[in-house]
Amino acid sequence: TVSPASSATATSAGATNRVTQPTVFPSNATRLGVLIPNTGTTNIFIGFNSSVTATSGANQGHKIIPGGSFRLEGYPRITTAVHAISDAASGTIAAHEFTA
Repeated sequence: TVSPASSATATSAGATNRVTQPTVFPSNATRLGVLIPNTGTTNIFIGFNSSVTATSGANQGHKIIPGGSFRLEGYPRITTAVHAISDAASGTIAAHEFTA
């Protein structure tokens, strides 16, 4: 099953979400993986706690450059919430979650 992210901050129909609030996916025990392409013009940072930042330090997320993507699958499965933040206003992603 492939599910797009659901968010109150969606910019359009489908799986495109403005990265203005940090939770991309809530925790999900049946998650097999995620695919998060950066569809915008800003850098996006992905993390697994709500303290993810776009600046260097202990909470800096995994960087996705414009046009790049973040893919997570395999074992061990990450079932915690997935969070994202942009380094500038109006960052966008197309987030997909794969579940059993």
